[in-house]
Amino acid sequence: MDKPSPLLFDPASARFGAQCIVAEEEKMITEDELKRGEEELQKYADRFIHEVNAVAERKEKEIMEV
Repeated sequence: MDKPSPLLFDPASARFGAQCIVAEEEKMITEDELKRGEEELQKYADRFIHEVNAVAERKEKEIMEV
């Protein structure tokens, strides 16, 4: 069976990090591909943290107006 492309993993998936680690341990992807996957996962995490902080800030302003 051919090695699956790491692009088949969805970085938005909650299991993406675990999938990357398992794939690397089973030699399905290289260490470089694992590193790229971890960096992609961090980008998603950073983006969602930013979005949550923005929503919290708006909600705080809304509460303070009342």
